Amino acid sequence: MLPPVSVAASNPAEDSTDGAGKPVTFKAENLVDGDPTTAWRTAGNGMGASITLQWAEPVKIQRVGLIPGYAQLDDQGYNRFKENRRVLQAKFVAAGSTKTVDFKDAPDMQFQPFDVTTQNLRIEILATTTDTPKRDFTAVSEVLVLAPPGAKQE
Repeated sequence: MLPPVSVAASNPAEDSTDGAGKPVTFKAENLVDGDPTTAWRTAGNGMGASITLQWAEPVKIQRVGLIPGYAQLDDQGYNRFKENRRVLQAKFVAAGSTKTVDFKDAPDMQFQPFDVTTQNLRIEILATTTDTPKRDFTAVSEVLVLAPPGAKQE
């Protein structure tokens, strides 16, 4: 695992409350907090929205994992994954390399190969689900970057 020193995401949604009235935030830091029940979220279909991870020095990346929605089942039994839009396709951009990847409509960590050495990784949303969700937001619960076996990892 290669935890970044910083993470940023475009247009985070405003804070809210869950079904029990507990406060919920949708800040970029939720993407790398190790908790799949938190998320970054942006209004609407999310097309063109991006997530940027940065490291203090170049790192060797082998795979990038993403939970392509809000993987939260709250205390009141609401399934936030199906209530929000989910990412179906994204573009990884780093060190002059670009790769378009597809995701299943499932609340699981889904890994994609992306072999690059970089100090910055940008993930741009290209397509999301088109159903009419209860909440018109696009969410990502977690991003996980992995190094090749034997490489320096945290």
